[in-house]
Amino acid sequence: MTQKKETVYISGKITGLPSSTYLAHFAHAEQLLRREGYRVVNPTRFAVCRWPWLYRLIGYEKTLLYDLWRMTHCQRIFLIPGWQDSQGARIEPFTAHVLGIYRLPQGKKDELEKEMKEWMKQQDETRVLQSPREQSIRKCTKEHKKV
Repeated sequence: MTQKKETVYISGKITGLPSSTYLAHFAHAEQLLRREGYRVVNPTRFAVCRWPWLYRLIGYEKTLLYDLWRMTHCQRIFLIPGWQDSQGARIEPFTAHVLGIYRLPQGKKDELEKEMKEWMKQQDETRVLQSPREQSIRKCTKEHKKV
């Protein structure tokens, strides 16, 4: 008899971040969870996150309600580091608790959160090095060294 895989809902900050950033965060979390054998519900894969015109049409509140409804079909929730900075993401773990949807087991939660934080730090460092301002500074520094 095979054990049924648990489904995990990913919760994290979306509003206020560039789409490339939150899409990368959620995709990496999804990858980590799938690697551990979980089925995953990733809200950034919902149509509202993919099509900005749809978000503008239905609005924030209805989008959040849809996300919460999707979460009700999960057994677990995974919180992307930094989730506390998001109004919507703060609602999700509270709602999950009320509905009996729990976080991952403590050891697994700590392991994945640590891996996620390290990955996010690496992404932030890479983003800074690739920013136009940083590239300009490096270019000026190189030119200054030539003189």
